[in-house]
Amino acid sequence: MISIMDFGGVGDGVTMNTKAFRAAIYRIEHLRRRGGTLLYIPPGEYLTESFNLTSHMTLYLARGAVIKATQVRSQTLLENGLDKLCKCQIVS
Repeated sequence: MISIMDFGGVGDGVTMNTKAFRAAIYRIEHLRRRGGTLLYIPPGEYLTESFNLTSHMTLYLARGAVIKATQVRSQTLLENGLDKLCKCQIVS
């Protein structure tokens, strides 16, 4: 299991976590563990730009974990006060 926190993820709803997601998925891609690897997202709101998932991984969102995605670049988010967000949440 790998936690997004191990890659600098911050679930405060303001910090951009794109680098953390991309780094964690890159690590998973290159681990090539038999049976795959779980990427754990603890409770919190994680703001991110787009990132690609990989084969043989499980993206596990703990209860209370939300990934907020945006199509707007980081600089534009800062200039516009984080006002163009798409809230994405997995509900079980």
